[in-house]
Amino acid sequence: MAADAQAFEALVRHLAEAGSELTRQPEERRISIPAPDELADLQRVSVALAGRPVHADEIALRRPTLDDVFMTLTGHPAEDRDASTTAPQEAAACSPMSANRRF
Repeated sequence: MAADAQAFEALVRHLAEAGSELTRQPEERRISIPAPDELADLQRVSVALAGRPVHADEIALRRPTLDDVFMTLTGHPAEDRDASTTAPQEAAACSPMSANRRF
């Protein structure tokens, strides 16, 4: 995560120069890079940024969320369904309290 918008653009440039495949999230000042080799990839990114005149607030290794996977597969973010547009019977069917279960 970059400290500010200027640092974000500098991080993008430096990581692109290092040959990193990256996904930009400018509204969050976040850059995501695939890390199939986990710690080795984290070290590679750290080395690429070491000694550069840019400031990163955070460098972390994390597993992709379902939203990340959806975005990768479809190219757009998942949309939340507005609760007011959900049909009453559909909402009831989704409610864990609506089902009578015996164990």
